[in-house]
Amino acid sequence: MKNIIKSSQATRFRRIGRIVYEIDNMDLWNTNYRKIYIPSESNEDVILRCWDMSEKLRKDYFQLNVSGRILDFEYITCRYHMVAFNQCNKESVFESIHNYFLDFFGDTVKNQWIVNNYMPYFPRLPNLSLILIFWGTGNDKGNMKNLQKIISSSPTMTHIKMSFWEANETLKPESKFYQAESIAIQQDNLTVPVNLGSFQGRQTFFRCNTCRNFDLIEFVNRWKSGEAFQKLEHLEIVIDNDDIPINRILDEIGVKYIDATKTPPTHTLPKVYFETVCKPNTYPINAHTYVVRETDNRVASISIQEKTLSFGVWSETEEEFLAMVKLSQNHVPIADFHPKYDQSVFGAIHNYFLDFFGNSIEYIWIARLTHGCKLLIPRLQNLSECVYTSGFPELSTEEFEKILSSSSVFKLVNMDNLTRVERFGPESKLCQVESIQLKLNDKAILDVLHHFQGRQAFFTCSSSFEIEGWTEFVDKWKSGEVFQKLEYLRVKIPSRHEFPQTEILNAVGVNYIDATKTPPTHSLPKVHSWRVRRRYTDPIISHTYVVRETDNRVASISIQQTTILFGVWNKTEEEFLAMVK
Repeated sequence: MKNIIKSSQATRFRRIGRIVYEIDNMDLWNTNYRKIYIPSESNEDVILRCWDMSEKLRKDYFQLNVSGRILDFEYITCRYHMVAFNQCNKESVFESIHNYFLDFFGDTVKNQWIVNNYMPYFPRLPNLSLILIFWGTGNDKGNMKNLQKIISSSPTMTHIKMSFWEANETLKPESKFYQAESIAIQQDNLTVPVNLGSFQGRQTFFRCNTCRNFDLIEFVNRWKSGEAFQKLEHLEIVIDNDDIPINRILDEIGVKYIDATKTPPTHTLPKVYFETVCKPNTYPINAHTYVVRETDNRVASISIQEKTLSFGVWSETEEEFLAMVKLSQNHVPIADFHPKYDQSVFGAIHNYFLDFFGNSIEYIWIARLTHGCKLLIPRLQNLSECVYTSGFPELSTEEFEKILSSSSVFKLVNMDNLTRVERFGPESKLCQVESIQLKLNDKAILDVLHHFQGRQAFFTCSSSFEIEGWTEFVDKWKSGEVFQKLEYLRVKIPSRHEFPQTEILNAVGVNYIDATKTPPTHSLPKVHSWRVRRRYTDPIISHTYVVRETDNRVASISIQQTTILFGVWNKTEEEFLAMVK
Protein backbone atom coordinates (compact mmCIF):
# COMPACT_ATOMS: atom_id res chain seq x y z
CA MET A 1 0.00 0.00 0.00
CA LYS A 2 2.81 2.40 0.87
CA ASN A 3 4.48 1.83 -2.50
CA ILE A 4 1.18 2.46 -4.31
CA ILE A 5 0.73 5.76 -2.48
CA LYS A 6 4.33 6.81 -3.13
CA SER A 7 4.12 6.05 -6.84
CA SER A 8 0.70 7.67 -7.33
CA GLN A 9 1.73 10.81 -5.41
CA ALA A 10 5.27 11.08 -6.81
CA THR A 11 4.64 14.42 -8.54
CA ARG A 12 3.10 15.91 -5.40
CA PHE A 13 5.92 14.64 -3.19
CA ARG A 14 8.52 16.25 -5.46
CA ARG A 15 6.96 19.63 -4.68
CA ILE A 16 7.49 19.13 -0.94
CA GLY A 17 10.60 21.03 0.08
CA ARG A 18 10.56 20.56 3.84
CA ILE A 19 8.73 19.20 6.86
CA VAL A 20 8.66 21.34 10.02
CA TYR A 21 8.31 20.22 13.64
CA GLU A 22 7.10 23.30 15.53
CA ILE A 23 5.77 24.07 19.00
CA ASP A 24 1.98 23.98 18.71
CA ASN A 25 0.21 27.32 19.16
CA MET A 26 -3.04 25.53 19.98
CA ASP A 27 -1.80 25.27 23.55
CA LEU A 28 0.73 27.98 24.35
CA TRP A 29 0.95 26.93 27.98
CA ASN A 30 2.34 23.51 27.22
CA THR A 31 5.41 23.78 25.05
CA ASN A 32 5.75 19.99 24.86
CA TYR A 33 3.00 19.97 22.25
CA ARG A 34 4.16 19.96 18.64
CA LYS A 35 2.62 20.13 15.22
CA ILE A 36 4.28 18.60 12.19
CA TYR A 37 3.44 20.26 8.90
CA ILE A 38 4.46 20.96 5.33
CA PRO A 39 4.79 24.75 4.94
CA SER A 40 4.14 26.77 1.83
CA GLU A 41 3.97 30.42 0.86
CA SER A 42 0.24 30.48 1.61
CA ASN A 43 -0.54 27.97 4.38
CA GLU A 44 0.47 25.05 6.58
CA ASP A 45 -0.56 21.53 5.57
CA VAL A 46 -0.62 19.91 9.01
CA ILE A 47 0.28 16.21 8.98
CA LEU A 48 0.13 15.46 12.68
CA ARG A 49 -0.21 16.99 16.14
CA CYS A 50 1.55 15.63 19.21
CA TRP A 51 0.05 15.82 22.72
CA ASP A 52 0.39 14.36 26.19
CA MET A 53 -1.46 11.08 26.45
CA SER A 54 -2.95 11.84 29.87
CA GLU A 55 -4.57 15.11 28.80
CA LYS A 56 -5.86 14.78 25.26
CA LEU A 57 -6.40 11.16 24.31
CA ARG A 58 -10.01 10.04 24.37
CA LYS A 59 -11.29 6.47 24.42
CA ASP A 60 -11.81 6.25 20.66
CA TYR A 61 -8.12 6.06 19.77
CA PHE A 62 -6.55 3.70 17.28
CA GLN A 63 -3.03 2.28 17.02
CA LEU A 64 -0.55 2.25 14.15
CA ASN A 65 2.86 0.73 13.63
CA VAL A 66 5.24 3.60 12.89
CA SER A 67 8.72 2.38 11.97
CA GLY A 68 8.43 -0.58 14.31
CA ARG A 69 6.82 1.28 17.23
CA ILE A 70 3.11 1.10 18.15
CA LEU A 71 1.71 4.62 18.66
CA ASP A 72 -1.73 5.81 19.81
CA PHE A 73 -3.62 8.08 17.38
CA GLU A 74 -6.90 9.97 17.36
CA TYR A 75 -8.70 12.01 14.70
CA ILE A 76 -9.78 15.11 16.62
CA THR A 77 -12.43 17.72 15.85
CA CYS A 78 -10.03 20.28 14.37
CA ARG A 79 -9.50 17.90 11.42
CA TYR A 80 -5.98 16.76 12.27
CA HIS A 81 -4.58 13.42 13.29
CA MET A 82 -3.14 13.44 16.78
CA VAL A 83 -0.52 11.17 18.28
CA ALA A 84 -0.46 10.96 22.07
CA PHE A 85 2.36 9.63 24.24
CA ASN A 86 4.02 10.01 27.61
CA GLN A 87 6.73 12.67 27.57
CA CYS A 88 9.27 10.23 28.94
CA ASN A 89 8.99 8.38 25.60
CA LYS A 90 9.23 11.45 23.37
CA GLU A 91 12.74 10.69 22.10
CA SER A 92 11.79 7.29 20.70
CA VAL A 93 8.39 8.51 19.45
CA PHE A 94 9.87 11.38 17.44
CA GLU A 95 12.59 9.06 16.14
CA SER A 96 9.91 6.65 14.85
CA ILE A 97 7.92 9.46 13.21
CA HIS A 98 11.06 10.96 11.68
CA ASN A 99 12.27 7.62 10.31
CA TYR A 100 8.84 6.98 8.82
CA PHE A 101 8.94 10.33 6.99
CA LEU A 102 12.47 9.65 5.76
CA ASP A 103 11.33 6.34 4.32
CA PHE A 104 8.12 7.80 2.88
CA PHE A 105 9.32 11.14 1.44
CA GLY A 106 13.02 10.38 1.01
CA ASP A 107 16.09 12.30 2.18
CA THR A 108 15.76 15.09 -0.40
CA VAL A 109 13.06 16.70 1.76
CA LYS A 110 14.47 18.97 4.48
CA ASN A 111 13.35 18.20 8.04
CA GLN A 112 13.47 21.18 10.41
CA TRP A 113 12.95 21.14 14.18
CA ILE A 114 12.09 24.48 15.84
CA VAL A 115 13.16 25.25 19.41
CA ASN A 116 12.80 28.43 21.47
CA ASN A 117 14.06 29.81 24.75
CA TYR A 118 11.07 28.30 26.60
CA MET A 119 11.35 24.85 25.05
CA PRO A 120 14.95 24.09 23.99
CA TYR A 121 14.43 20.31 23.69
CA PHE A 122 15.38 18.67 20.39
CA PRO A 123 15.99 15.03 19.40
CA ARG A 124 19.36 14.13 17.89
CA LEU A 125 18.34 12.49 14.64
CA PRO A 126 19.92 12.22 11.18
CA ASN A 127 18.72 14.61 8.46
CA LEU A 128 17.09 16.88 11.05
CA SER A 129 18.22 20.51 11.09
CA LEU A 130 17.69 22.86 14.01
CA ILE A 131 15.91 26.24 13.99
CA LEU A 132 16.11 28.54 17.05
CA ILE A 133 13.58 31.29 17.81
CA PHE A 134 14.66 33.43 20.77
CA TRP A 135 13.14 36.51 22.43
CA GLY A 136 15.04 38.43 25.08
CA THR A 137 16.10 41.74 26.58
CA GLY A 138 19.21 42.87 28.40
CA ASN A 139 17.07 43.73 31.43
CA ASP A 140 17.01 40.05 32.34
CA LYS A 141 20.59 38.79 32.79
CA GLY A 142 19.34 35.23 32.56
CA ASN A 143 18.38 35.74 28.92
CA MET A 144 21.95 35.96 27.67
CA LYS A 145 23.02 32.97 29.77
CA ASN A 146 20.06 30.98 28.46
CA LEU A 147 20.93 31.89 24.86
CA GLN A 148 24.58 30.90 25.30
CA LYS A 149 23.56 27.64 26.99
CA ILE A 150 21.20 26.67 24.15
CA ILE A 151 23.78 27.52 21.48
CA SER A 152 26.66 25.69 23.17
CA SER A 153 24.65 22.53 23.86
CA SER A 154 23.20 22.27 20.35
CA PRO A 155 24.62 21.26 16.99
CA THR A 156 25.19 24.08 14.51
CA MET A 157 21.88 25.80 13.83
CA THR A 158 20.41 26.01 10.34
CA HIS A 159 18.59 29.25 11.14
CA ILE A 160 18.31 31.56 14.16
CA LYS A 161 15.55 34.14 14.52
CA MET A 162 16.18 36.40 17.47
CA SER A 163 14.81 39.59 18.98
CA PHE A 164 17.12 40.91 21.70
CA TRP A 165 16.89 44.52 22.89
CA GLU A 166 18.96 46.56 25.38
CA ALA A 167 21.73 43.98 25.54
CA ASN A 168 24.88 44.97 27.43
CA GLU A 169 27.28 42.34 26.16
CA THR A 170 28.27 40.87 22.79
CA LEU A 171 28.45 37.20 21.89
CA LYS A 172 32.08 36.13 21.58
CA PRO A 173 33.46 35.63 18.03
CA GLU A 174 34.05 31.92 18.69
CA SER A 175 30.37 31.35 19.61
CA LYS A 176 28.62 28.66 17.56
CA PHE A 177 25.90 31.26 17.01
CA TYR A 178 27.92 32.76 14.14
CA GLN A 179 28.20 29.38 12.39
CA ALA A 180 24.44 29.23 11.70
CA GLU A 181 23.60 29.10 8.00
CA SER A 182 21.08 31.90 8.35
CA ILE A 183 20.18 34.48 11.00
CA ALA A 184 17.33 37.00 11.29
CA ILE A 185 18.08 39.46 14.08
CA GLN A 186 16.28 42.39 15.69
CA GLN A 187 18.45 44.36 18.10
CA ASP A 188 19.56 47.91 18.93
CA ASN A 189 22.58 48.07 16.58
CA LEU A 190 24.85 45.90 14.40
CA THR A 191 27.23 44.81 17.15
CA VAL A 192 25.33 44.03 20.39
CA PRO A 193 24.54 41.29 21.26
CA VAL A 194 25.15 39.83 17.78
CA ASN A 195 28.17 41.26 15.97
CA LEU A 196 27.65 41.25 12.21
CA GLY A 197 31.42 41.18 11.71
CA SER A 198 31.68 37.67 13.20
CA PHE A 199 29.03 36.02 11.00
CA GLN A 200 30.27 32.98 9.03
CA GLY A 201 27.05 31.74 7.42
CA ARG A 202 25.17 32.24 4.16
CA GLN A 203 22.24 34.60 4.79
CA THR A 204 21.68 37.33 7.35
CA PHE A 205 18.78 39.69 7.98
CA PHE A 206 19.30 42.51 10.51
CA ARG A 207 16.78 45.02 11.82
CA CYS A 208 18.26 47.68 14.11
CA ASN A 209 17.20 50.90 15.78
CA THR A 210 20.42 52.69 14.88
CA CYS A 211 23.57 51.99 12.91
CA ARG A 212 27.00 53.59 12.58
CA ASN A 213 28.09 54.30 9.02
CA PHE A 214 31.46 52.82 10.00
CA ASP A 215 29.90 49.39 10.62
CA LEU A 216 28.34 49.27 7.13
CA ILE A 217 31.52 50.47 5.44
CA GLU A 218 33.69 48.03 7.39
CA PHE A 219 31.42 45.12 6.48
CA VAL A 220 31.66 45.80 2.73
CA ASN A 221 35.41 46.46 2.82
CA ARG A 222 36.09 43.22 4.70
CA TRP A 223 34.03 41.30 2.14
CA LYS A 224 35.89 43.00 -0.73
CA SER A 225 39.27 42.11 0.76
CA GLY A 226 38.26 38.44 1.09
CA GLU A 227 39.25 38.27 4.76
CA ALA A 228 35.69 37.54 5.96
CA PHE A 229 32.20 36.44 4.89
CA GLN A 230 33.45 33.84 2.37
CA LYS A 231 30.17 31.88 2.52
CA LEU A 232 27.88 34.92 2.45
CA GLU A 233 25.14 34.87 -0.20
CA HIS A 234 22.69 37.54 0.92
CA LEU A 235 22.55 40.30 3.52
CA GLU A 236 19.77 42.72 4.37
CA ILE A 237 20.01 45.48 6.98
CA VAL A 238 17.05 47.68 7.92
CA ILE A 239 17.69 50.71 10.15
CA ASP A 240 14.49 51.86 11.85
CA ASN A 241 15.41 55.30 13.15
CA ASP A 242 17.90 56.65 10.61
CA ASP A 243 18.13 56.94 6.86
CA ILE A 244 21.33 55.50 5.39
CA PRO A 245 23.43 58.25 3.73
CA ILE A 246 23.43 56.63 0.30
CA ASN A 247 26.02 58.68 -1.58
CA ARG A 248 28.47 58.77 1.31
CA ILE A 249 28.37 55.00 1.84
CA LEU A 250 28.68 54.25 -1.88
CA ASP A 251 31.67 56.59 -2.19
CA GLU A 252 33.40 55.14 0.88
CA ILE A 253 33.13 51.51 -0.27
CA GLY A 254 34.17 52.28 -3.85
CA VAL A 255 31.25 50.86 -5.79
CA LYS A 256 31.25 50.35 -9.53
CA TYR A 257 28.35 51.52 -11.68
CA ILE A 258 26.33 49.91 -14.46
CA ASP A 259 25.20 52.37 -17.14
CA ALA A 260 21.79 53.81 -16.25
CA THR A 261 20.49 53.00 -19.74
CA LYS A 262 21.07 49.29 -19.15
CA THR A 263 19.21 46.72 -17.06
CA PRO A 264 21.27 44.96 -14.36
CA PRO A 265 20.66 41.28 -13.56
CA THR A 266 18.38 40.53 -10.61
CA HIS A 267 19.87 38.79 -7.57
CA THR A 268 17.52 36.53 -5.63
CA LEU A 269 17.84 33.02 -4.19
CA PRO A 270 15.92 30.56 -1.98
CA LYS A 271 15.97 31.40 1.72
CA VAL A 272 17.60 28.87 4.03
CA TYR A 273 14.44 29.11 6.15
CA PHE A 274 11.16 30.95 5.68
CA GLU A 275 8.05 31.06 7.82
CA THR A 276 4.61 30.16 6.50
CA VAL A 277 2.95 32.94 4.44
CA CYS A 278 6.37 34.52 3.90
CA LYS A 279 8.21 34.63 0.61
CA PRO A 280 10.48 31.60 0.05
CA ASN A 281 13.11 33.67 -1.79
CA THR A 282 15.22 36.63 -0.76
CA TYR A 283 13.99 40.07 -1.82
CA PRO A 284 15.19 40.78 -5.38
CA ILE A 285 18.18 43.12 -5.73
CA ASN A 286 18.11 44.97 -9.03
CA ALA A 287 20.91 47.49 -8.58
CA HIS A 288 23.15 49.52 -10.87
CA THR A 289 25.89 49.45 -8.20
CA TYR A 290 28.20 46.57 -7.30
CA VAL A 291 31.53 45.72 -5.68
CA VAL A 292 34.17 43.13 -6.56
CA ARG A 293 36.06 40.78 -4.23
CA GLU A 294 39.82 41.03 -4.68
CA THR A 295 40.66 37.37 -4.04
CA ASP A 296 38.45 35.73 -6.69
CA ASN A 297 36.93 38.62 -8.69
CA ARG A 298 33.42 37.64 -7.52
CA VAL A 299 30.70 40.30 -7.66
CA ALA A 300 28.14 41.48 -5.09
CA SER A 301 25.21 43.69 -6.06
CA ILE A 302 24.57 46.41 -3.48
CA SER A 303 21.40 48.45 -3.10
CA ILE A 304 20.69 51.23 -0.59
CA GLN A 305 17.11 52.48 -0.36
CA GLU A 306 16.46 54.95 2.47
CA LYS A 307 16.64 52.67 5.53
CA THR A 308 17.62 49.40 3.86
CA LEU A 309 20.94 48.06 2.63
CA SER A 310 20.75 44.90 0.49
CA PHE A 311 23.84 42.93 -0.49
CA GLY A 312 23.68 39.93 -2.85
CA VAL A 313 26.74 37.85 -3.75
CA TRP A 314 26.95 36.30 -7.21
CA SER A 315 28.72 33.08 -8.16
CA GLU A 316 29.95 34.93 -11.28
CA THR A 317 33.15 36.89 -11.80
CA GLU A 318 32.92 40.52 -12.84
CA GLU A 319 33.33 39.62 -16.51
CA GLU A 320 30.58 36.98 -16.32
CA PHE A 321 28.36 39.33 -14.32
CA LEU A 322 28.65 42.18 -16.84
CA ALA A 323 27.80 39.76 -19.64
CA MET A 324 24.35 39.41 -18.01
CA VAL A 325 23.68 43.15 -18.17
CA LYS A 326 21.11 43.99 -20.84
CA LEU A 327 20.32 47.10 -22.81
CA SER A 328 17.09 48.43 -21.33
CA GLN A 329 14.12 48.17 -23.66
CA ASN A 330 12.01 50.54 -21.59
CA HIS A 331 14.40 52.92 -19.95
CA VAL A 332 12.60 54.99 -17.31
CA PRO A 333 13.94 58.49 -16.65
CA ILE A 334 14.90 59.26 -13.06
CA ALA A 335 14.08 62.58 -11.38
CA ASP A 336 16.90 63.39 -8.95
CA PHE A 337 16.29 66.19 -6.43
CA HIS A 338 16.94 67.26 -2.85
CA PRO A 339 14.24 66.06 -0.39
CA LYS A 340 13.50 69.61 0.77
CA TYR A 341 12.12 70.36 -2.70
CA ASP A 342 9.85 67.30 -2.91
CA GLN A 343 6.58 69.26 -2.68
CA SER A 344 7.46 71.61 -5.54
CA VAL A 345 8.97 68.83 -7.70
CA PHE A 346 5.96 66.53 -7.37
CA GLY A 347 3.67 69.50 -7.93
CA ALA A 348 5.41 70.29 -11.22
CA ILE A 349 5.29 66.64 -12.36
CA HIS A 350 1.62 66.30 -11.43
CA ASN A 351 0.63 69.50 -13.21
CA TYR A 352 2.46 68.31 -16.32
CA PHE A 353 0.49 65.05 -16.27
CA LEU A 354 -2.78 66.94 -15.75
CA ASP A 355 -2.02 69.08 -18.77
CA PHE A 356 -0.84 66.11 -20.86
CA PHE A 357 -3.40 63.41 -19.94
CA GLY A 358 -6.25 65.57 -18.65
CA ASN A 359 -8.35 65.22 -15.51
CA SER A 360 -10.59 62.39 -16.74
CA ILE A 361 -8.16 59.76 -15.41
CA GLU A 362 -7.50 59.05 -11.74
CA TYR A 363 -4.23 60.08 -10.10
CA ILE A 364 -3.33 58.07 -6.99
CA TRP A 365 -0.56 58.86 -4.50
CA ILE A 366 0.58 55.79 -2.57
CA ALA A 367 2.21 56.79 0.71
CA ARG A 368 4.18 54.19 2.65
CA LEU A 369 4.50 54.85 6.35
CA THR A 370 8.08 55.40 7.49
CA HIS A 371 9.35 54.73 11.00
CA GLY A 372 8.39 57.66 13.16
CA CYS A 373 4.89 57.66 11.60
CA LYS A 374 5.88 60.13 8.87
CA LEU A 375 4.05 60.43 5.56
CA LEU A 376 4.97 62.40 2.47
CA ILE A 377 1.70 63.55 0.88
CA PRO A 378 1.81 66.54 -1.49
CA ARG A 379 -1.28 68.76 -1.42
CA LEU A 380 -2.33 68.65 -5.08
CA GLN A 381 -5.60 68.84 -6.98
CA ASN A 382 -7.11 65.69 -8.51
CA LEU A 383 -4.89 63.44 -6.38
CA SER A 384 -6.29 60.54 -4.35
CA GLU A 385 -4.27 59.35 -1.36
CA CYS A 386 -3.62 55.78 -0.20
CA VAL A 387 -1.45 54.68 2.73
CA TYR A 388 0.23 51.26 3.11
CA THR A 389 2.33 49.75 5.86
CA SER A 390 3.61 46.24 6.42
CA GLY A 391 5.93 44.81 9.07
CA PHE A 392 6.46 48.05 10.98
CA PRO A 393 6.38 48.25 14.78
CA GLU A 394 2.81 48.23 16.02
CA LEU A 395 1.06 51.59 16.23
CA SER A 396 -0.91 52.99 19.16
CA THR A 397 -4.33 54.60 18.81
CA GLU A 398 -2.80 58.08 19.08
CA GLU A 399 -0.15 57.36 16.43
CA PHE A 400 -2.73 55.98 14.04
CA GLU A 401 -5.15 58.89 14.47
CA LYS A 402 -2.24 61.27 13.84
CA ILE A 403 -1.65 59.55 10.50
CA LEU A 404 -5.33 59.84 9.57
CA SER A 405 -5.29 63.56 10.36
CA SER A 406 -2.51 64.13 7.78
CA SER A 407 -5.05 63.87 4.95
CA SER A 408 -8.53 65.21 4.29
CA VAL A 409 -9.88 61.70 3.56
CA PHE A 410 -7.78 58.75 2.38
CA LYS A 411 -8.96 56.69 -0.57
CA LEU A 412 -7.46 53.56 0.99
CA VAL A 413 -5.80 52.64 4.28
CA ASN A 414 -3.99 49.27 4.37
CA MET A 415 -2.21 48.44 7.64
CA ASP A 416 -1.31 45.19 9.36
CA ASN A 417 0.25 46.67 12.51
CA LEU A 418 -2.72 47.94 14.51
CA THR A 419 -3.19 45.22 17.13
CA ARG A 420 -2.23 47.77 19.83
CA VAL A 421 -5.11 50.03 18.75
CA GLU A 422 -7.83 49.33 21.29
CA ARG A 423 -10.95 51.32 20.30
CA PHE A 424 -12.19 53.84 17.74
CA GLY A 425 -14.76 56.58 18.27
CA PRO A 426 -17.54 57.37 15.77
CA GLU A 427 -15.74 60.60 14.86
CA SER A 428 -12.56 58.79 13.72
CA LYS A 429 -11.59 59.71 10.16
CA LEU A 430 -10.94 56.02 9.54
CA CYS A 431 -14.70 55.51 9.20
CA GLN A 432 -14.75 57.93 6.23
CA VAL A 433 -12.06 56.13 4.18
CA GLU A 434 -13.36 54.63 0.91
CA SER A 435 -11.61 51.29 1.44
CA ILE A 436 -9.89 49.88 4.51
CA GLN A 437 -7.72 46.77 4.91
CA LEU A 438 -6.79 46.39 8.56
CA LYS A 439 -5.65 43.89 11.18
CA LEU A 440 -7.32 44.76 14.50
CA ASN A 441 -8.75 43.24 17.66
CA ASP A 442 -12.46 42.40 17.69
CA LYS A 443 -13.52 45.47 19.72
CA ALA A 444 -11.77 47.88 17.34
CA ILE A 445 -13.27 46.12 14.31
CA LEU A 446 -16.77 46.52 15.75
CA ASP A 447 -16.11 50.22 16.41
CA VAL A 448 -15.14 50.81 12.79
CA LEU A 449 -17.78 48.48 11.37
CA HIS A 450 -20.69 50.16 13.13
CA HIS A 451 -19.69 53.66 11.94
CA PHE A 452 -18.15 52.86 8.55
CA GLN A 453 -19.22 55.23 5.76
CA GLY A 454 -17.01 53.90 2.96
CA ARG A 455 -17.39 51.33 0.18
CA GLN A 456 -15.14 48.36 0.96
CA ALA A 457 -13.75 46.91 4.21
CA PHE A 458 -11.34 43.99 4.67
CA PHE A 459 -10.72 43.05 8.31
CA THR A 460 -8.35 40.48 9.78
CA CYS A 461 -9.25 39.90 13.42
CA SER A 462 -6.45 39.07 15.85
CA SER A 463 -8.86 37.09 18.07
CA SER A 464 -12.32 35.52 17.95
CA PHE A 465 -15.31 37.63 16.87
CA GLU A 466 -18.53 38.18 18.81
CA ILE A 467 -21.64 36.97 16.97
CA GLU A 468 -23.72 39.79 18.46
CA GLY A 469 -21.53 42.40 16.77
CA TRP A 470 -22.03 40.78 13.38
CA THR A 471 -25.81 40.41 13.74
CA GLU A 472 -26.08 44.05 14.86
CA PHE A 473 -24.21 45.13 11.71
CA VAL A 474 -26.49 43.10 9.40
CA ASP A 475 -29.63 44.35 11.15
CA LYS A 476 -28.49 47.97 10.73
CA TRP A 477 -27.75 47.38 7.04
CA LYS A 478 -31.15 45.75 6.51
CA SER A 479 -32.91 48.71 8.15
CA GLY A 480 -31.24 51.11 5.70
CA GLU A 481 -30.26 53.56 8.45
CA VAL A 482 -26.50 53.22 7.78
CA PHE A 483 -23.93 51.74 5.34
CA GLN A 484 -25.60 53.24 2.26
CA LYS A 485 -22.31 53.24 0.32
CA LEU A 486 -21.13 49.78 1.39
CA GLU A 487 -20.30 47.41 -1.47
CA TYR A 488 -18.19 44.67 0.10
CA LEU A 489 -17.10 43.44 3.54
CA ARG A 490 -14.76 40.64 4.56
CA VAL A 491 -13.93 39.54 8.13
CA LYS A 492 -11.32 36.82 8.79
CA ILE A 493 -10.48 35.30 12.17
CA PRO A 494 -7.52 33.08 13.22
CA SER A 495 -7.61 29.44 12.11
CA ARG A 496 -8.01 28.22 15.70
CA HIS A 497 -11.55 29.71 15.73
CA GLU A 498 -14.58 29.17 13.51
CA PHE A 499 -17.72 31.18 12.84
CA PRO A 500 -20.89 29.27 13.92
CA GLN A 501 -22.51 29.36 10.49
CA THR A 502 -26.02 28.13 11.31
CA GLU A 503 -26.33 30.26 14.44
CA ILE A 504 -25.33 33.44 12.59
CA LEU A 505 -27.58 32.81 9.58
CA ASN A 506 -30.55 32.18 11.86
CA ALA A 507 -29.80 35.28 13.93
CA VAL A 508 -29.71 37.67 10.95
CA GLY A 509 -32.79 36.18 9.26
CA VAL A 510 -31.39 35.27 5.85
CA ASN A 511 -33.36 34.27 2.78
CA TYR A 512 -32.41 31.06 0.98
CA ILE A 513 -31.97 30.22 -2.70
CA ASP A 514 -33.04 26.69 -3.60
CA ALA A 515 -30.07 24.32 -3.23
CA THR A 516 -30.74 22.89 -6.70
CA LYS A 517 -30.13 26.29 -8.30
CA THR A 518 -26.93 28.26 -8.94
CA PRO A 519 -26.75 31.71 -7.33
CA PRO A 520 -25.08 34.63 -9.16
CA THR A 521 -21.45 35.46 -8.35
CA HIS A 522 -20.73 38.73 -6.55
CA SER A 523 -17.33 40.29 -7.32
CA LEU A 524 -16.28 43.85 -8.11
CA PRO A 525 -13.13 45.92 -8.69
CA LYS A 526 -11.32 46.94 -5.53
CA VAL A 527 -11.12 50.66 -4.81
CA HIS A 528 -7.39 50.27 -5.25
CA SER A 529 -5.06 47.30 -5.53
CA TRP A 530 -1.35 47.57 -6.25
CA ARG A 531 -1.30 43.84 -7.09
CA VAL A 532 -2.57 43.25 -10.61
CA ARG A 533 -3.74 39.72 -9.84
CA ARG A 534 -5.90 40.87 -6.94
CA ARG A 535 -7.78 43.74 -8.52
CA TYR A 536 -11.17 42.19 -7.70
CA THR A 537 -12.81 41.23 -4.43
CA ASP A 538 -13.04 37.53 -3.55
CA PRO A 539 -16.05 36.00 -5.36
CA ILE A 540 -19.19 35.34 -3.29
CA ILE A 541 -21.31 32.44 -4.55
CA SER A 542 -23.86 31.93 -1.81
CA HIS A 543 -27.36 30.51 -1.41
CA THR A 544 -28.06 32.95 1.46
CA TYR A 545 -28.89 36.64 1.23
CA VAL A 546 -30.60 39.52 3.05
CA VAL A 547 -32.75 42.37 1.74
CA ARG A 548 -32.62 46.06 2.66
CA GLU A 549 -36.01 47.40 3.72
CA THR A 550 -35.66 50.91 2.28
CA ASP A 551 -34.89 50.05 -1.36
CA ASN A 552 -35.25 46.25 -1.58
CA ARG A 553 -31.53 45.91 -2.46
CA VAL A 554 -29.87 42.52 -1.88
CA ALA A 555 -26.64 41.50 -0.13
CA SER A 556 -25.16 38.00 -0.49
CA ILE A 557 -23.75 36.48 2.71
CA SER A 558 -21.17 33.69 2.77
CA ILE A 559 -19.81 32.09 5.97
CA GLN A 560 -16.95 29.62 5.54
CA GLN A 561 -15.26 28.48 8.78
CA THR A 562 -12.94 31.46 9.45
CA THR A 563 -14.28 33.96 6.91
CA ILE A 564 -17.46 36.00 6.50
CA LEU A 565 -18.13 37.72 3.16
CA PHE A 566 -20.87 40.31 2.62
CA GLY A 567 -21.45 41.61 -0.93
CA VAL A 568 -24.05 44.26 -1.78
CA TRP A 569 -25.76 44.11 -5.18
CA ASN A 570 -27.11 47.08 -7.15
CA LYS A 571 -30.17 44.90 -7.81
CA THR A 572 -33.53 44.62 -6.12
CA GLU A 573 -34.57 41.21 -4.81
CA GLU A 574 -36.68 40.60 -7.91
CA GLU A 575 -33.79 41.50 -10.26
CA PHE A 576 -31.37 39.45 -8.15
CA LEU A 577 -33.52 36.31 -8.23
CA ALA A 578 -33.90 36.68 -11.99
CA MET A 579 -30.13 36.01 -12.23
CA VAL A 580 -30.43 32.69 -10.38
CA LYS A 581 -29.94 29.74 -12.76
